[in-house]
Amino acid sequence: AVSYVTKEVMAARQAYRVNDVVKNISGINQFSWYNDYTIRGFRSQQELINGLRVIGLFGPQILTANLERVEVIKGPASAVFGNSSPGGTMNRVTKKPLFDDKKAISFTTGSFNTLRSTLDFTGPLNESKTLLYRLNMAYEKSNDFRDLQEFKSFMVAPSVSFLPTDKTRINFD
Repeated sequence: AVSYVTKEVMAARQAYRVNDVVKNISGINQFSWYNDYTIRGFRSQQELINGLRVIGLFGPQILTANLERVEVIKGPASAVFGNSSPGGTMNRVTKKPLFDDKKAISFTTGSFNTLRSTLDFTGPLNESKTLLYRLNMAYEKSNDFRDLQEFKSFMVAPSVSFLPTDKTRINFD
């Protein structure tokens, strides 16, 4: 079973962290306040970024400003990706540079002195459009209903794509 959440759903739900995204996928739950999950009852010990295995991301919740979609492969089918949890595995697909010049900046405020801002710039670096860039940045700061509790997070995610031919794309993230 494969489930996924696209950037459009993340934007509509104002899901700023991956922990907000997993609420839209059945069978996956947040295990703790940090970046760890249970998938079908098993604690997930690894994640994938663009299909590559990463281990040791235990830490603060990850911001979604540079994500195209979040995919979850549930059950034994996740064994295709090697030594993974029997419950499943999560893959975060990042945004890639685009041929068109686009820029987006957003600001959000809310209760508990919450301030969130994101920046997404993309476009070609040369006239022949064989070198493309994308820059995603995000900042979040918020307090909590408890005194002396706050959350601060900053993310910078540059990406460059080189297109030597029509059928070849080399990405640097």
